[in-house]
Amino acid sequence: MDGIRDDLHREEIAFNVDHEAFDLFHAAMLIGRVDGQEVDTNAVDEKINALAEDIARAMEKTTSDRDRVITLLRVFFGTHGFTGDTLEYDAPENSFIHRVIDRKKGLPITLSVLFCEVARRLGVDAYGISFPGHFLVGLHFETENALRDLRVIDPFHSGRLRDAKDLKAHLSRLAGRDVPLTPEHIAPASPRIVLERMLNNLRASYARRGSLESLCRVYSRLLLLRPWHAGLYLERARARRVLLDIKGAVADAKRAREESRGDVREAAEHLLLQMRRETSNVH
Repeated sequence: MDGIRDDLHREEIAFNVDHEAFDLFHAAMLIGRVDGQEVDTNAVDEKINALAEDIARAMEKTTSDRDRVITLLRVFFGTHGFTGDTLEYDAPENSFIHRVIDRKKGLPITLSVLFCEVARRLGVDAYGISFPGHFLVGLHFETENALRDLRVIDPFHSGRLRDAKDLKAHLSRLAGRDVPLTPEHIAPASPRIVLERMLNNLRASYARRGSLESLCRVYSRLLLLRPWHAGLYLERARARRVLLDIKGAVADAKRAREESRGDVREAAEHLLLQMRRETSNVH
């Protein structure tokens, strides 16, 4: 069987997080291509501009940073109704920016990326927070005393404010013990972390659904971000083997063996041995 069709030329450029022209929102939009369909990024961009322009009109009478932020939250989450998908949380389309814009539903991280891009176009200082178990957004604005204030919001729950007590309780609940809230917990997420977290959501979703072709496309994009990650090569090799892409599976298993030691190297050797046995029995 031929290898999975997956043209990565756009992602190879867009996922270069170290390039001076890197655009997180553009890269996030391209994640929608993992289902094998093209994404019209220009059309998405036009929709974002229209959304930002609508919010800008509502901001015209505001007189402070705080009022601008309140208006942004009110129009984005209230008027336009963006919120989390509680019925089909892990559906792949909840990870696709172009589908989230149309459906006005998505995962915490896709809603956050979308909100931050709209905020950026409006001159509002917003950033993604890779909070454990639930992606959030930090909003900076100047107070009446010319001081910088920070508010943390939850886009999945329609922009609900999350205070320090709430965040600490969330951390402690996840850990099963008392955990202090530190500045690192609410620091800006790096672009690489944002993209990896979006892709890992899809990785879990496609694995649960047994959608191996799409899963392989996810692995390919993760490997653009972590080209030395032997475990990803091994996982893609296993998926390719099931899809009867033996040539691709062998290449991935060899790369996993070269890049690793210990358990991953042993597993790669075992997989290569299995495939040699299987192909030798084909007459």
